[in-house]
Amino acid sequence: MFNLTAKREMAREIEELKSQIAALTQGQGAPRQGWGIGLEQGKNQLDVERLQLEKAKLCADTARFAAQSETSFARLVVQALLFLNGVAALGVLVFIGSLAKDANFKGALTYFSDPLSSFSYGAAFAVITAVFAYLSQAAPAEGKRLWADTLRVFGAALALSSLLLFVGGVSHTEAAFNALGQWTVAAPGV
Repeated sequence: MFNLTAKREMAREIEELKSQIAALTQGQGAPRQGWGIGLEQGKNQLDVERLQLEKAKLCADTARFAAQSETSFARLVVQALLFLNGVAALGVLVFIGSLAKDANFKGALTYFSDPLSSFSYGAAFAVITAVFAYLSQAAPAEGKRLWADTLRVFGAALALSSLLLFVGGVSHTEAAFNALGQWTVAAPGV
């Protein structure tokens, strides 16, 4: 997961390296006694190159850390959406199963088709979001950055659609229960 302390430490180290590079390139490095001017400049140049390499390594580490955080967040979102929609669909199915045992409520089963559809489509969109997340991570490795960004946008849209389908399913479930309550009052022989 995202470790804010580690990120702050990396940022502090990068800033420290920047200041050291700036000091060495402006000739403000501490003079070394016993060295000639040519050797001193060569040593300072080596110090600058070493610091630039360290800075590049820290930047690469920071970028890798950010990509890992993004990937783990996407995985968490997809898991949550799949869990919400899947469990809700399962709950509706269990309720329909118990309702189907009673002959008086067989006609009321149609009320639960909309909630079941919403939850099922929401779970399917969550799975498709996972596929898009995978493909968007694989595309930059092949040098297709624009394709990866496009996949991320579509994946985010699908994740939002999955969440909206869950909310719609909850609303449809409420309406189905209200209709079922009216069914029990108006149903003959109950």
